[in-house]
Amino acid sequence: MSPDELGSAIEDVLHRERRRAVTVVERTMPYHDGSAVKLAATVPLLLWSHFRTLTLGERVSWLVWVAIWAAVRAHRGRHHADP
Repeated sequence: MSPDELGSAIEDVLHRERRRAVTVVERTMPYHDGSAVKLAATVPLLLWSHFRTLTLGERVSWLVWVAIWAAVRAHRGRHHADP
């Protein structure tokens, strides 16, 4: 598909679907306001707010990848600890 054809296809969908053609996603940024506690909580808050905006399939996918990563790390830790 050429760039012009792609542009026309996108415009066609936007005109045909109207309000259903787009999804508005609001992502907020926590502001720490100089507080050490709020600054320390920034990363967990960002992760939580991002996780809330994911679809169910995306959430499951992330959780599976994290579980695989944790299992690999645990296996490596046990394997290297044994003489």
